[in-house]
Amino acid sequence: MKEDAAAQMGRGATRELERVAASLGELQEASVKFEQVCDVQCGGVLFALPALLANGLLFNSQKYFEMPKGFYGLQSLLVILSCLVLLRVKSIEQVKRLCPGELGKVVGLDRIPEAKTLRGKIDILTTGSVEKWQYELSSQWLNQTKELAGFLYVDGHIRVYNGKKANLPRASGYVSAVWWTIG
Repeated sequence: MKEDAAAQMGRGATRELERVAASLGELQEASVKFEQVCDVQCGGVLFALPALLANGLLFNSQKYFEMPKGFYGLQSLLVILSCLVLLRVKSIEQVKRLCPGELGKVVGLDRIPEAKTLRGKIDILTTGSVEKWQYELSSQWLNQTKELAGFLYVDGHIRVYNGKKANLPRASGYVSAVWWTIG
């Protein structure tokens, strides 16, 4: 944390040469470099990274999305957004409360982007072919495990009855599920 606070280009911005190159348009994307650190905040998110990558987090992403040159490229942005979801960050504004240098170390960068930069990058992502990428990724999942392909319908109710005309027993809720196998 002391290193992050002492950074000359802002909190956590310790990779000055890459940041200057990105600001001049000479850097396509900052390289991901994991370093050995002790006691990094939110480091447990890294346990999910292999599973995310195995499930296709970056699968054909460059085919459907295009990011302009800059420090935060497509791959690092997808990893950052995935980590934010795993950390249960519900809005971009909550990024302001996180330690940017600490979470940057988790994703292999010097810091994560500020909320304003993150919003701009998400806007660029949403102009891509999200539905086509989702379709191709779903097709890949189904083709990998055809024997497990199916359809699950879950209908969850909190209360059995909400009125006063019937004297029904109190229940905490119930869930009904139906499983159909395709093929």
